[in-house]
Amino acid sequence: MKIIYIKYLFVMLGLNAVTLAQLTHTFTQTASTYEYGDAYRVAVGSDGTLFLAYPDSGLVAYSYDGSSFTNTAHIQDVGIASGVAVGSDGTVFLANDDGGLRAYSYDGSSFTNTAHIDNGGEAMGVAVGSDGTVFLANEPDGLRAYSYDGSSFTNTAHIDDASPEIGVAVGSDGTVFLASGFGGLRAYNYDGLSFTNTAHINNGGYAWGLAVGSDGTVFLANDYDGLRAYSYDGSSFTSIAQINDEGRALNVAVGSDGTVFLANFDGGLRAYSYDGLSFTNTAHIDDGGEAAGVAVGSDGTVFSANFSEGLIAYAYSGLLEIREDASPILNKYTLEQNYPNPFNPLTTIQYELPQQSAVQITIFDPKGREVTTLVSETQDAGYKSVLWDASAVSSGMYFYQIRTGEFVQTKKMVLLK
Repeated sequence: MKIIYIKYLFVMLGLNAVTLAQLTHTFTQTASTYEYGDAYRVAVGSDGTLFLAYPDSGLVAYSYDGSSFTNTAHIQDVGIASGVAVGSDGTVFLANDDGGLRAYSYDGSSFTNTAHIDNGGEAMGVAVGSDGTVFLANEPDGLRAYSYDGSSFTNTAHIDDASPEIGVAVGSDGTVFLASGFGGLRAYNYDGLSFTNTAHINNGGYAWGLAVGSDGTVFLANDYDGLRAYSYDGSSFTSIAQINDEGRALNVAVGSDGTVFLANFDGGLRAYSYDGLSFTNTAHIDDGGEAAGVAVGSDGTVFSANFSEGLIAYAYSGLLEIREDASPILNKYTLEQNYPNPFNPLTTIQYELPQQSAVQITIFDPKGREVTTLVSETQDAGYKSVLWDASAVSSGMYFYQIRTGEFVQTKKMVLLK
């Protein structure tokens, strides 16, 4: 487990010492239910209702009160429930494998099937754009787009240049990302009438599930290859980070604070921090079964769809442990990674000075423009920290720089609002 050190200089009994605050994270199981056999995918509605796709048992809705689940509705139509997504108006869309695409209204106690379309293929994954367009990964038929008017679907676009089509996600700018098994990762522009393939990358593995962070980073659950992060500039992907722990990476979700959660099939559930350059595994739990799907509630609760264990809820939290260590005299300048990162809106920047120095700590935007100066003064040697309140600036990537005479170092951080 990754250890993050927060350092403070103090004097005790005439000796220099360092207090190290070790930040760890843990998963704590808060609820579970196992009713219909293998649970495959899970989605969370805006009111906190959980919608679970059971391959052999259809669609189930659950309420969650923090300590238990209550089954509030169940419906089973033709097909194998393989993917589920919730529109902004609460409509539930189900990818139904050999049964096509279905829409359901949900009134808190029952489902009503409001629309159905089947263009062939095997509907595997589904996602909803901000304008309500429904995107279907329809292996081996390709990628399809549908408009939905409350009572019927209209197929507005289709492209078949990748197979198999397994998972689909939509970025905040409307870009559609497709996980295509052995075919890797693809990006598409959708103009309301047609798709244009704008980028493709294949780093091996088997692309199962994907999610898009608030800064546009694409996270790919790539089976035995592990978890990958990609940047996308509108015309190409760049592989930024990769980590491979035990198990098979099948599905991924991103929390509001930027934490990445991975359903690792026979390896349980994992959490990762991502700083724009690399992943750090911050927590792991394996309650048995096969973790196949993952979603995050608005309060940070993590929900896992588990093949053999059903639906499981976890609290994800940090624990702070303090210990004291003897410390040698500092002999170099150091700039630490800010914490937390990503953050909203407060973050702490820490640095070390081996001697009295004129220090400047400056924040820059991605274009190199100065946002603010946090420190500009002469400081004594020691461990230092400064807090940045980013309430007045917009979400995105920022850079912070320390300058002390000949020593200059810059690191990046991500503000998520």
